[in-house]
Amino acid sequence: MDLSEVARSCPFNQSLLCPDDCFVLDTGAGGKVYVWKGRKANEQERQAALSVAEQTISRMGYSPHTQVEILPQGRETPLFKQFFSSWK
Repeated sequence: MDLSEVARSCPFNQSLLCPDDCFVLDTGAGGKVYVWKGRKANEQERQAALSVAEQTISRMGYSPHTQVEILPQGRETPLFKQFFSSWK
């Protein structure tokens, strides 16, 4: 499994979200880190994404009360979608 940054600032392009993978959207300064889980991502990737989100909170020095919101593909919230230039 590879961990890489795919974009640095929003608005993001929805096409960055690949169904085969999981992604972490760091908005921790705003009190939340999102974990988006593509429908074809395997269990190892799903577990690792949650771990990466928790490590991000720690590494960035965010409050220990920072929320991690898990979003399966197709169940994205309006708050998550606001970080993208257009959502289809």
